[in-house]
Amino acid sequence: NYNNSSLDARISMYQNGTLLIRDVTPSDSGKYECIATSSTGSERRVVTLTVERHESVPQILEGSQQLTELFFGNQLRLDCTARGDPKPRIIWRLPSKAVVDQWHRDVKLIDAGQYVCMARNPAGENRKVYQVDIDGNPPVINGYHQNRTVIRDVASKYSRKFIDCKAEGDPTPTVTWIMPDNIFLSAPYYGSRINVHHNGTLEIRNVRPTDTAEFICMARNDGGEAVMVVQLEVTSMVRRPIFKNPFNELMLYIMLICNNTVYVYLFVASTLLKYVRKCTQDSCLCSFTFCFKCNPMF
Repeated sequence: NYNNSSLDARISMYQNGTLLIRDVTPSDSGKYECIATSSTGSERRVVTLTVERHESVPQILEGSQQLTELFFGNQLRLDCTARGDPKPRIIWRLPSKAVVDQWHRDVKLIDAGQYVCMARNPAGENRKVYQVDIDGNPPVINGYHQNRTVIRDVASKYSRKFIDCKAEGDPTPTVTWIMPDNIFLSAPYYGSRINVHHNGTLEIRNVRPTDTAEFICMARNDGGEAVMVVQLEVTSMVRRPIFKNPFNELMLYIMLICNNTVYVYLFVASTLLKYVRKCTQDSCLCSFTFCFKCNPMF
């Protein structure tokens, strides 16, 4: 038995000239030439070898575990090998239904799901399903566990208004407010009248009637998206009178007793500000008192 290390390990030759090829494949088909030499000359013989193809359906070999649990940011690598004749082609079907030749990357929440390894050749196909679970949570706004929330809110004209948008999730969501004019403001943002704080709260200073509109808070992470629509209504605010300088304003306080009744009047700058009916008197008597720049207590 003679072996030549430069040849295929499957091929060997005996001393009697016999050639041995182990585990023949169709690629071994071809012409083999035997040459015998001696002192008197040489002799040649050509042998044609044909290896018939025997196709076999692919068989997927043991590889990665069929259930894989990962944390957000870990790297996902799934191995899948198969044997068959001819050699199978390996392709993957992702949870997104996309089909690729190979796939590995740092995982996100959207990568969770079923991965299908498919081994194919002309003889057929074989499949193996891998389930991948990824720990994490999609965004939740102000405790509302739904993708879209609509709420109504009220603000007084010229006031300062705060609208909370507390977004929770794993990984931590990013918060963006969409203003009525379709301007996107990401937290944090600080403007002349509008602020978006680090915690997602929208602040509107000096509220205007034109602020009656929809304000949309959008929270996103790799697990998904949540939206809160705030329908804001601006109302007129009844305010007590404020004098620019009370000491320069003329205040007239009059108490009139007439027909068994006491009437009290307060005039400021010739305008009647308050009228109070105090009490009744037993006798028919009419009289009045008044003062300037006084502060009567009603």
